[in-house]
Amino acid sequence: MHEYNEFGPASHIAYKLQKASKGENFTWTKDLVAWQEEKTLSRESFKIKAFAESVFAFTPKGEVIMIPKGGTPLDFAFKVHTSIGQRYLGALVNGKMVKMSHEIKTGDIIEIKTGNKANVTKDWEKVVKSGEARRLIRRFLRLKK
Repeated sequence: MHEYNEFGPASHIAYKLQKASKGENFTWTKDLVAWQEEKTLSRESFKIKAFAESVFAFTPKGEVIMIPKGGTPLDFAFKVHTSIGQRYLGALVNGKMVKMSHEIKTGDIIEIKTGNKANVTKDWEKVVKSGEARRLIRRFLRLKK
């Protein structure tokens, strides 16, 4: 019962994941129902399935940011705040400067370097993995015209 409340479709985690993905299909919720009714999934395998498509990285202050698997520092920057993403100049991952296309891993500490003004380009759409970051880039470019 505790696991169902903590990880179930009405849980805070499910709500946050659903909000972040804007309606993507969560097959893990079906697995949860099967797990509850038939005990076909172990608690650990459910947790693994529930977060298999996400990466959890940290800001320098220790805040946890969830981005899609394969996400880049640019995805991270837009997830932290739209204006940080728009003013992105570079990123330090675990203290080392990386390319914009660098794939972030769970546990990485990401520090975003920003400029004074937005410098968004059309090429950024090819780099980001999250639909939300792609949407924000397109919106900025459309409004800039």
